Amino acid sequence: MFRVELSDPSTHQKYFCLTETHVCMLEDYTGPAAAFAQPAGVQRDDYGTLTREDLGRNFNGLNAVGTRETRVLNSGAIGNDRPLSIVKEFWFSPQVGIKVSVKRVDPRHSTEVFNVTEVNLTEPATTSSADKEAGQK
Repeated sequence: MFRVELSDPSTHQKYFCLTETHVCMLEDYTGPAAAFAQPAGVQRDDYGTLTREDLGRNFNGLNAVGTRETRVLNSGAIGNDRPLSIVKEFWFSPQVGIKVSVKRVDPRHSTEVFNVTEVNLTEPATTSSADKEAGQK
């Protein structure tokens, strides 16, 4: 591991911390674009097709939009002797401003799963002056 990333979706800022130098840089970021980069259907490069499916609006009790993309590469598109299916499922939560789950299944590589866990949507408790004084005694 050479870098740690810490994101704050409420402020749209991300820290990039380099493990070797122990230096962190703060940068702004934006969420994913509303439109998909590639349209579904036969791809312009004629390598195959892309389909999209709506998976719903709830992921583990969190308001999220689920999408499954299946890309089928035609035989011979990349030296393959038969069609290859590459599947990506992702859930984006507008509530927290990030993808809370991504799963990629690619027979050329492997299966990759990324899940956000322990999402807490409550505001942090505030500490009053009286509470601070009581804690010091």
